[in-house]
Parts: sequence; C-alpha cells; structure tokens
Amino acid sequence: LNMTQPYMQTLPHLSQYVPIKDAFNAIIEGSGIAGSAMKNGTAPKGYEAEYNRAVREGVVDPQNVFMLSGVERGKTGASNSAWGVITHTMGLIAQVTESFNRKAVFIASLQVAKQKGDVWLKKKGFNSAYDFAKDTVDQTQGVYDKANRSNWANTSVGAPLMVFKQFSINYVEQMVRMWKKEAASGDEGKKAVFLMLALLASLSGVMGLPFIKDFLDVSETTAAYLGHPVNIEREARLVLGKDLADPLFNGVLNHFVFNQLGVDTQSRTGMPDLLPWTNIANPTLKGAAFTREFMGLTGATGGLINKVFDSAQLAAEGNVGAAAKTLAPRFLTS
Repeated sequence: LNMTQPYMQTLPHLSQYVPIKDAFNAIIEGSGIAGSAMKNGTAPKGYEAEYNRAVREGVVDPQNVFMLSGVERGKTGASNSAWGVITHTMGLIAQVTESFNRKAVFIASLQVAKQKGDVWLKKKGFNSAYDFAKDTVDQTQGVYDKANRSNWANTSVGAPLMVFKQFSINYVEQMVRMWKKEAASGDEGKKAVFLMLALLASLSGVMGLPFIKDFLDVSETTAAYLGHPVNIEREARLVLGKDLADPLFNGVLNHFVFNQLGVDTQSRTGMPDLLPWTNIANPTLKGAAFTREFMGLTGATGGLINKVFDSAQLAAEGNVGAAAKTLAPRFLTS
C-alpha cells in the first residue's frame, strides 16, 4: 500500500502541468527506471548527474522511516543498541518502498520537466529540471524533518501524539496548495484536487475522505442534543442498499479488488478522523465507543491501546487470525 503514494499524490500533482495520461505514463516509466537503478546499484542512464545529486543530497532517501525510528535525532541504534537493530530491521521493507517511491517520482518529474522545456521551468521559478523534480518529491512524498513540523509537534508532549499524523498533514496541505493555484498561472490545480480525492475514494471510499468522520461526528452530536439521535452512515447505507453502499462507502477498488484478496485498503489509506474528540460530547456515546473516542487524543499510544482492545475482542469471539492481523506491527500490514 505504501507504493500507491506516487499515484495517490504525485499523479495529481503532475497532472496540473501535463495531461493525466502523460503524468501516469511518466510515473510508470519512472518506476521501471528506479527499480532497475536500485537493483543494479547504479544511476540510470541519461539521468546520472541528477540522480547522483539527489542521492547525495538525501532527496530520495527514506526520510519518513528515519523520522519514525529516531535516526534524525542521532539515535541510529543499529550501532547503539540491540533495540536499534530490531527497529532498523523491522523498517527495512518500509525503507525500500519509500526510497523506491522517491526515486520513481524524481525520475518521472525529470521527464515532465524536460517535456515542458527550460522556458516553462524558468517561468515557474525553477532553475533546472532537477529543481522541479526535487520540489515534486518534497511536495508529494513529504519532507520529514523537525523544520517541517508544527511547533507543537516538536515538544516532548506533542511529538508522540503527532508521530503518525505527518502523512495526513502533508496530504491535506498538498490539496490546499493545489486548490489555491490561480487560473492565470495555467496550472490546473483544482482539477488535480478532484483527481486526488477520486483516487483516495477508490481505495478508501467516501468514508475515508479527509475530515468526513469529523463532519459526521459534529452533525450527529448536534442532532442528538436536538433530540434526534442518528447514525448518518447507517441511515445512508439503508437508503442506498448494500450493493451500492459498499463500493461507494468502502472504495470501488477496495471492494471489488483488494477485499477479494483479503486486504482492506480503507483502513490503511483513509483519513476521515483527523480532529480528535469531535464526537466526545455526543450524549449517545457509551462504553467502548466513548473510550475509543477519548483515546483519540493520545495519538500513537492510543492507537496501540485500541489495537490491543480490538484484538482481544476478536480473539474472544474465536477469530484468532483476525486478532493476530489486527495486532500485527504496522511494518507488516503496510
């Protein structure tokens, strides 16, 4: 699922400048070239100078994995402790996929830049195709360092709460940047936002779109206080019927393709609940549901507690396989 990021984020970004088909083909070709370069351990032919510079400057390194494992803070425990060796090993798959994504996006962006030409690059404020490619990697694959986090996320309290929020923040910020593009610039930013949302919806459904659960939470809490408690998603599913509601709410590709393979992309790609406690005041929220909502403020720690709770419930119901899958580390399920 990590390898969908070039299509989920870079494809819409590049579609601002070239037709969607051209952007898609550039990513496909860039993926092939990046894969060969990683396999051979050499810079791809025709891109040697730019590629070697990107490697040297860390543009195509797996920054997110480094941030999560503490390497950026000087805690590269592969040489410091046994725990460092364990965390480094667990992150190997994620490191490879993130590095592959960045290399594929970098090469695809070089192709788009060369297609647009030097005059266009200068007009957009880029001195070279390399600068455009680096900017595309930064905007669509993320910059995971302290300087790119909010002040609150750099505190001792905020850091653990926000540890897995950086991706969703980057995702929403990218949409905002594209939406703000002026029509006079010639960039089709708004079209790119709709494409980005459509791609996300195909994997996570409308119930996985940014802030959708937060919106429904506030609406349901308001309705409950007015004396009309309602579960909007459940009512919508009843009206639409299972055959229409399942692919619409869970994602067309998720429903018809990935679910058949035993994979749930909605839980891995959706970002419906970005704001904590939007349903905490709902008077109908009781028991486990209230506890889950309350733990939403505790970030990754709360997420781990919820995983343990869900796993225990599944095991108690006799569904040991699902319990083990629920409790499995993120590096195995992503």
